[in-house]
Amino acid sequence: MDNYLDPAVLMPLLLYAVLWERRLILKNKNQVLSYTEIFGYFLLMVLIGEILLPLFSEKFTADYWDILAYAFGTLAYIIAKEVSR
Repeated sequence: MDNYLDPAVLMPLLLYAVLWERRLILKNKNQVLSYTEIFGYFLLMVLIGEILLPLFSEKFTADYWDILAYAFGTLAYIIAKEVSR
């Protein structure tokens, strides 16, 4: 469980940080992330975390179970977003 908690928690934190930054810069408190943007950030983290980083350093390992953890975190963000509407 400990190995997969980091990627699962990363996605909601990252997505809320991106949303906060957009609201701050665009000065629009009603700004929301579309499902396409959310999926794009999911794919970006999978690409960086599971493909690129293991290629550049042996300290990182590609663990494809992490992709499910990223997906779980992304789904948790989407559910929290829908509930808060």
